Amino acid sequence: MIHLTTAEKASRFDALQAAFIATKQTYDEFANGYKKRYESKQDTDILGAYEKGLSDAFTRMGTDIERWIV
Repeated sequence: MIHLTTAEKASRFDALQAAFIATKQTYDEFANGYKKRYESKQDTDILGAYEKGLSDAFTRMGTDIERWIV
């Protein structure tokens, strides 16, 4: 079993938080991009439905990741 010092634990925690924040920002960018593409269409076709689904999925993943950010 690995025994970490308090400084090592803090460092790993900070790195994990940074990764969560970066991932959340990326998911938000994808969600907003697909939402704009979906909303810019005149009619809803198969591709529009796919883009709406991607937007919803990235929004939900971002919400899930947000729960882990302190």
